[in-house]
Amino acid sequence: MNHLVSQLEVAKQHCRVGDFHKAYRTLRRYYDRIPFLVENGHVQYINYFAHCLAELGRCGDVEFYLGEIRRRHGKNSSSTIKYLLAVFQCITDPPEMEKARDLFEAILRE
Repeated sequence: MNHLVSQLEVAKQHCRVGDFHKAYRTLRRYYDRIPFLVENGHVQYINYFAHCLAELGRCGDVEFYLGEIRRRHGKNSSSTIKYLLAVFQCITDPPEMEKARDLFEAILRE
C-alpha cells in the first residue's frame, strides 16, 4: 500500500470513530487536487470527506468543492465526476436531492 492510500485509510478510521478534525486534515489535502485533477480514488473516500465537512459545518468548503466539481462536470461528464457532484449536492444547504438522484440514476444507466 502506498503512503497516500495508508494516510487515507487512517483518515477513514478517524472518521469512523468521530475524530473529524484529524480526518479532515488528511482528506482535505487529498481533495484539494480536484481543481487540477480528479482521480478515481476521490470516489472511494468522498463519503468520508463529505461526512467530515457536514459534521464540522464547513459550508464554505462544500460550496468551493461543489463549484469546482460543477465546473469539471461542464467539461467532462464521466461517472466519477457525476458521483462526486451528486454527493456534494446531497450535503449543500439546502440539499439538492432531486439533482443528486438524477445523477445517481444516470450513473446506473451507464
